[in-house]
Amino acid sequence: MDLMNIQPVVQSMADAIAAVLKIEVEIANQRFIRVAGTGEQIESVLHKKGYPFL
Repeated sequence: MDLMNIQPVVQSMADAIAAVLKIEVEIANQRFIRVAGTGEQIESVLHKKGYPFL
C-alpha cells in the first residue's frame, strides 16, 4: 500500500501523534517523500526528503 493513496488519513495520524506527545512528526514513504508532517515539516509535505547533514 502506498501512503500517498491515504495521505489525508496519514496527516491526521501525524497531527494526533504530535498533539499527544508534544513533538513534531514527519512520515515518509518508501521513496523518502514526506507524506505527512507537523510543525516546520508541514511546509515540505509531498516533497522528497533531503539529507543536508550527510
